[in-house]
Amino acid sequence: LGEGWQGVKELKYGKSDTFCEFLTHLERGEPVVLRGMGQAERWSALKVCTPSGLKKLVSHDCHKRSIGNLRVDVALNVEERSGCTKKARVRLRDFVHKLHACDLEHGGKSVSKDNDMGYLKQIQCDRIFGDTKELLDPVKTLWPDAICPTGYFWAGPSGCTTGCHSDDEKNILVQLYGKKRVTLVPEAYKSYLYTNSKYDSGTTCCDVDIENPDLHKHPLFKKVIAAGAVRTVTLDAGDVLYIPKNVFHQVTSETISVSMNFFCSNW
Repeated sequence: LGEGWQGVKELKYGKSDTFCEFLTHLERGEPVVLRGMGQAERWSALKVCTPSGLKKLVSHDCHKRSIGNLRVDVALNVEERSGCTKKARVRLRDFVHKLHACDLEHGGKSVSKDNDMGYLKQIQCDRIFGDTKELLDPVKTLWPDAICPTGYFWAGPSGCTTGCHSDDEKNILVQLYGKKRVTLVPEAYKSYLYTNSKYDSGTTCCDVDIENPDLHKHPLFKKVIAAGAVRTVTLDAGDVLYIPKNVFHQVTSETISVSMNFFCSNW
């Protein structure tokens, strides 16, 4: 690749040497996938965080409050790129019921994005689930000395996209339902990614679509392609992707998708 890591290593979770190999990639600042971690650890989140499981959750009062009535913002466009950010505020119950109906209609398979539904993204997990440790705890398993990791919840139909960006914290993305495609570019190629000024100092957003670039509009990205610096991995339910801090990534739902991610700045 020139500067940066040599691709995305995939490890089968549960093998005797997996943890040591995972730590090696972490120390090198390289992305790595742990396949089947959720199934091996028997996460209840794999049942709760399905469209049908979420429908049950929002249809009852939980944690002494009506989760279904929670007002949440859904994204109606790719927020990370320059231009107007479009959002809608909806009740969580209404969003989940639409997601469930879409899942029943299409059987979880890839379908065109339902623009009316939007993308529920980066909602703090404790707003919906309370303490997520009963559902899953990948941070404790992988980094037992981590302090106060922050978890976020994501859900939407196929085609939902989080535009290319980087974060200043180490990150693990946990796929709980459906498929997500993650495209990554090393930090060394930042100057070719057309960064913009959206969001806070902890996130660097980009205008270029690193999956389907418009090379007339963003000609510098040709250098990233020529260097072979773009890497893509697809996650299935139960898979975990470690994304080092400052690595640029773009995420697209290939099917109806539910996931969580956890930031932690001290490991």
